Amino acid sequence: MHHGQRFLDKPSTFKKTVVMSFTNLRLPAKPSAFFVFMLILGTFLLLQAKTVAEGMVETDVVISLNESSLKTEQQTTVRTPSVVELFTSEGCSSCPPADKLLALAQKEFKEDAIVLSYHVDYWDRLGWKDPFSKRVYTERQRQYAQHFNLKSIYTPQAVVNGITEFVGSNKSALWNAISSFESAGHRSIEMEASHINDQQLTIKYSYSALKSTENIVLELVLKAATIQVKHGENGGSTLSHINIVHDIFQTKESKGIATFNLTVNFVKENYLVVAFVQDKNTYAITGAKRVAIM
Repeated sequence: MHHGQRFLDKPSTFKKTVVMSFTNLRLPAKPSAFFVFMLILGTFLLLQAKTVAEGMVETDVVISLNESSLKTEQQTTVRTPSVVELFTSEGCSSCPPADKLLALAQKEFKEDAIVLSYHVDYWDRLGWKDPFSKRVYTERQRQYAQHFNLKSIYTPQAVVNGITEFVGSNKSALWNAISSFESAGHRSIEMEASHINDQQLTIKYSYSALKSTENIVLELVLKAATIQVKHGENGGSTLSHINIVHDIFQTKESKGIATFNLTVNFVKENYLVVAFVQDKNTYAITGAKRVAIM
């Protein structure tokens, strides 16, 4: 019995329980050597079982930490917002309701949607030249028309995430398209410090997950503007617009520098930069992001 007591000298609740159990045992007055050996062996096996149990708890902790690290890594792919592209013109009498709906969508969906106004130029010859119109926006709309097998281009037209199109003033279609977009698992384009010099804005960008079938699109966007239209179908009206695309930079390179031309009266606080990834075959848009110009 003396050997067993020395083996359990180190204090612990478990060991005290074992000692108390042994104390309550009715032992022979002169225990045989075999009995003492079995007593010591039993104590040793009990202690070993406790050590193994503690080791299993430690293993569980390690697994839990590893799973936590995995979840942290997976969070680099986040939910990105829907992208709404409205093709519009100040020379089109059907466009003001769509412009207003675009502003309402931005207010309603907040961070879940990026809304963009592309002012096309084919209305400019009909009495009023839209000050925001550019041929490049008309060409972008023509590409969508070909993709969607449309007979012609029209305004107002909304294209959501590059995968669905409809009349830009159709609220239910717009709300459904934004709400049904499943974007979990996409990475956002990284954009670093911008630089303004000689009426040009440059931004460094990168997107490590770019596929061979994808392009990166960056756009300089004017947040808001109000224009008094003097002629054409909307003559005499004051029109308000939001998120007017001022310039587009498109590339197949996964990283580089985007350059935008600026107006003489450029004020950086009035603009933002929008970036997204678009598949050249399916036209699907993913990885969208907007940033302020610092």
